[in-house]
Amino acid sequence: MSEKKKPGPNPKMKARIISQLTKGVIFEVADEEQALIAQRAGGRAVMPAPDKSDSVKRMPDPKTIKAIIDAVAIPTIAQVRVGHIIEAQIMEVAGASIIDESQMYGKGAKRVKLCIDKDKLVVPTFFMAYCFGEVAKAIRTGASAIRITAEDPSGKNGSAIKTVNIYNSIKKDMKKLKDLVDKERALNPADPEYESKKKSITSDIDRAIGDYKKEKDVMIKLASLGKITLPVFASNFSATPADVALIMQSGFDGVFVTDDV
Repeated sequence: MSEKKKPGPNPKMKARIISQLTKGVIFEVADEEQALIAQRAGGRAVMPAPDKSDSVKRMPDPKTIKAIIDAVAIPTIAQVRVGHIIEAQIMEVAGASIIDESQMYGKGAKRVKLCIDKDKLVVPTFFMAYCFGEVAKAIRTGASAIRITAEDPSGKNGSAIKTVNIYNSIKKDMKKLKDLVDKERALNPADPEYESKKKSITSDIDRAIGDYKKEKDVMIKLASLGKITLPVFASNFSATPADVALIMQSGFDGVFVTDDV
């Protein structure tokens, strides 16, 4: 008798799971007791806090994940380090409903360039972004949703207002790139100055893309559409009810709040 085949990645299923979290709050929790409180408070999901025992945040203990999964009926999200496919696989096996590939780093550390190929994971994945290029990277590498963070390089949480400002800055960068692309497309090859104008605009587009050359096609597509094609959540701040209302009114699809709420 042949073994039952494990289900493979299913983009529609991943999108459906993420859709269950929209217009709601996701709580970071320390243990099963906090997870139950979050569930009673109407949380759409819980996310166990990562191991903070040293300067580098790591995935939570699989035992903690399993205990929280057993305690609540809502989805459990597991954080893993950017690019760490093994941590993601461990969290999948532990039973996490969703993986959160976070820009988790220690004080003074640089952003990690390597990302997990999220299309290889069965469960959906969040990707933490802080600029337009990172949003495009999330899409290019198969994320199911994005969470925008105001966290600074030391790992200190930001504010709701700073998070909204970052989101607005991403939208402005998209609009700027769209204007450049439209300007390039409007050039007339019959114009005697066509080549010089095209060279100048191409240079401006390359500057707008910056270090995200692999994401160039995705960035241009998003700019042309004028929107981010994945659900966008806000994260990494200690939220009051007014903060959550500000986030939702600013166009986010949901919000993560830290475990000190």
